[in-house]
Amino acid sequence: MVDALDADLGFERLYHRADADWLSRLGDKLSIERKTEYWRGMVEPFFDMTTGVISVSVRAFTAADALAVANAVLKSSEKTVNELSARARKDAVAFGEEEVAKAERHLLEARLAVRTFRDKADVLDPMRSAEADINLQSRQRERLAALQSQFNSIKEAAPGSPLLRYMAMEISAIKELVQAEQSKLTQGKGARPEPDASTIAAILGGFEGLKLEESFREKLYLLALQFSDQSRIEGMKQQLYLNAFVRPKLPEEALYPRRLRLAAIVFFVGVAVWGLGSLAYYSVRDHL
Repeated sequence: MVDALDADLGFERLYHRADADWLSRLGDKLSIERKTEYWRGMVEPFFDMTTGVISVSVRAFTAADALAVANAVLKSSEKTVNELSARARKDAVAFGEEEVAKAERHLLEARLAVRTFRDKADVLDPMRSAEADINLQSRQRERLAALQSQFNSIKEAAPGSPLLRYMAMEISAIKELVQAEQSKLTQGKGARPEPDASTIAAILGGFEGLKLEESFREKLYLLALQFSDQSRIEGMKQQLYLNAFVRPKLPEEALYPRRLRLAAIVFFVGVAVWGLGSLAYYSVRDHL
């Protein structure tokens, strides 16, 4: 505040006046620490914690100077409060944008992992591919069951029919096809102990995990966008403000110095000193 007053009005010009008494005025060429100490004796701030009202009384050697100092104090206080609000708003918006950027980066990483997995597995949509393979195998099994039933019927009716040979060959081919398709879907019970990453089940497991991660990152990204928008909206509101409902006024009467009180104090102090001095004098004289 001393720096603000010095920049706006000239602190030494206000309080180092030649027409002011030398006991009350500011010393010549003092340091900022001494000026601040002097200023604390010229201002009386009071904060009411119940109502939140701040009352400030300032002193100067002229009425115009007192009004100018009070207005400068109010102006500097409003500037400080506005700077606090602007900084809080800026920090909130910056934090929201940082969270959006972080969420977007994680989402891009998750999508890149999904694309890399597709390229590596050479499958665009493992779920649809698995569904198509399952439907194909189901149809082959139905075809195998129908041929097997037809083969058994013909075998009972005409065991020597030449059609049985061709049906047996077709049944054997369908069984091999079903077995090959089954090995593509799952590893099987009698397979190697280490997992086979080329099976549809393994591909689906890895793909579903990556898709789940991608979905989770998308939700986090949407939440970050909502949070950023809310931070921007809240930041646009004035969170802190200073409302001067009683503005500084030009004083009509000087309250200081209180001459009668000072004169009375000096008189009674003088009487007390004179009395103590007289008592000490007579006491020493009596002893001598």
